[in-house]
Amino acid sequence: MSRKRVWVYLAILVVVAGGVIVSEFFVPRQAKEDDTSPIFKLTPGGIENIVWRRGEAVIELRKNKGWEMVKPLSTPADPMVVEGVLQALSDLKAERKFQSEGKDLSPYGLNPPSTRIVFTSQGKTYELLLGAKTVAGQTQYVQVSHLPDIYLVEAFTVKELDRETLALREKRVFSLAADQIEGLEIGVGEKNLLLEKTAQGWVEKGQPERRLNKNRVESLLQDLTWVKAREFLEGEREDPGWGLKEPALRIRLTGAGKEKKEEWLSIGVEAEGKGFYGRSGRYPAALIIDGEMVKKIPTDLAGWEEKLPPEKKSGMPEAKKGS
Repeated sequence: MSRKRVWVYLAILVVVAGGVIVSEFFVPRQAKEDDTSPIFKLTPGGIENIVWRRGEAVIELRKNKGWEMVKPLSTPADPMVVEGVLQALSDLKAERKFQSEGKDLSPYGLNPPSTRIVFTSQGKTYELLLGAKTVAGQTQYVQVSHLPDIYLVEAFTVKELDRETLALREKRVFSLAADQIEGLEIGVGEKNLLLEKTAQGWVEKGQPERRLNKNRVESLLQDLTWVKAREFLEGEREDPGWGLKEPALRIRLTGAGKEKKEEWLSIGVEAEGKGFYGRSGRYPAALIIDGEMVKKIPTDLAGWEEKLPPEKKSGMPEAKKGS
């Protein structure tokens, strides 16, 4: 037998042995039949409180009229992110499970766990412990307090559950939805662009004959209502260098209805490639917002007029040629 062939056989043997070692020591054999039912028997709508514990750090959300963060600060929660967490908890399924009795939990990252998620549903409290990922990284060890099993679940589902404060808190700088807005003011230096929604459509305020392109205005409003903070500068003393005392841009939205709710955003200078410094009436702290969105905000209305046919501009039908 040639030396080259011997090395090929040895390489194959090493691969096979490695697979056996991983199977035996890193992914223990299941002690029970596969069970495809969710680990928790609950529905997303039944969950009313969630707490994340990482050492001394605590994040807590409570469901009132909507979801709110109460620790480490009091602020609305991000409804889309919370919905993802609720769905992940109710859908959580084990790829494999095995008995933990008599086992050292340290190799599974469960002694202690990296995160403890405690939640209440219909008066019953549950605790989910998050451990380490397996060698391949596709699955992760978790355990439910007071139950003997260790579960292997999909790692991307655990990622959906293991959220930090910034992800869980509300980040939108405006609470108004685009279809609730009937007034928009954009301030650039000493110049103000005033837009209002009338029965005929969007016009420049004070100039009802100057109708603006509906699609362009509504697209801008959609973009504005989804502007989010990338970072909150809580605990930081406002720096004059942020440009917020004399902001480069000022935006004010006016809601429809009797209340005429107003919300505002001031935008300062660029924050070293992160975005732009800003301040919103919705939050006490300064923040950093998406830079690409800021660049879409118009500083004049050139090209925004609706191009109407001649007969609609004059109110009279255009005379036919030769008449």
